[in-house]
Order: sequence, then C-alpha cells, then structure tokens
Amino acid sequence: MIEAFVDLRGARTWYGEAGEGPPLVMLHPGGVDSRAFGPNVDALAKHFHVWLPERRGHGRTPDTDALYSYDAGADDTIQFLEQVVGGRSRLLGMSDGAMVALHVALKRPDLVERLVFAGGVFHTDAWLPGVLVAPHQSASAFERKLYAMHTSGPRLTRNELTTIRCRTLVMAGDDDEMGD
Repeated sequence: MIEAFVDLRGARTWYGEAGEGPPLVMLHPGGVDSRAFGPNVDALAKHFHVWLPERRGHGRTPDTDALYSYDAGADDTIQFLEQVVGGRSRLLGMSDGAMVALHVALKRPDLVERLVFAGGVFHTDAWLPGVLVAPHQSASAFERKLYAMHTSGPRLTRNELTTIRCRTLVMAGDDDEMGD
C-alpha cells in the first residue's frame, strides 16, 4: 500500500491507496481509522484503485481546532476527490463514513458514480436509544467532538434522499446501532 499526506482545507490528511482500476474511496467509521477496512482492502484492490483517506482527528490525520460535522467531512472528501483522485469515484462509507459519503452525494453528485451506505443513519432519530451517551467529564476533546457531531446531525429528510441519482446500495446489519 502506498501511504501519503495531502492538505485538505488546512488539515494534513493521511491516505493510503492500493490496486488499479476504477476509483473506490472508502470512508471509515467514526472513532477508528482506515485500518477498519484492513480485511477488505486486498480483495477490493484486485478490482479497484482503492483510496483510504482518514478524517480529521482519526488515525494518522491530526486533529484541528474545528468541530466535527458531516458537512465538513463531506467538504474534505470533495476536495480529496478533486485533488487526489482526480474526479468521479465510487464511495463506500461505513457508519459515520456512510453519512459523510451521503453528504458528498447530495452536495456534489457529479463526483459520485456509485454509493455504498453501510451501517449509517440519515437522521439522528434513527439511532437506537442509549447509543449516544454523553462523554464523561474526563473524556478527550476527540470524544466530546464526536458526541457533538452525533447529537447535532445528520438531519436529512427523505425528500433530500430522493435527489440522489447514482446507484446506491444500503447495508444494515443485525448489530448496527439504528432502529427501523
């Protein structure tokens, strides 16, 4: 795997890349980094040029003073698509990464060829009760910022979702933290 850094809107952002073929950008869950996709990368790299950017404060990408939001993650991803990938791509997002991918598809449909939305919600009301627990007083700034992001968004409507025109696969597992 090739590893590199790129400046995305003032953040020194780590990414990995592997394989050849059509571009596939994989957006990791919150609280972890791109290594969450480790078991899948080799198989996918046989068919795709896989890109693994890590969001601010995750993994090898340092945190910034800015608060976390799905919109900001989408803006960083849009710049990544334009600057590093060079344009249109397939997006695969898991959990928080799925919500970032969804925001990219809404903001810049011209950059999303296909979308895989795995284990995410489009509105905070969809999380099961008890999933979002306020961090303890001694929690890190990272944990507090994640909690603030989770409780403030996403708040997309079904009407907004109907505007997505790319082929989309929605995946939810038995142990995902969302309701019906």
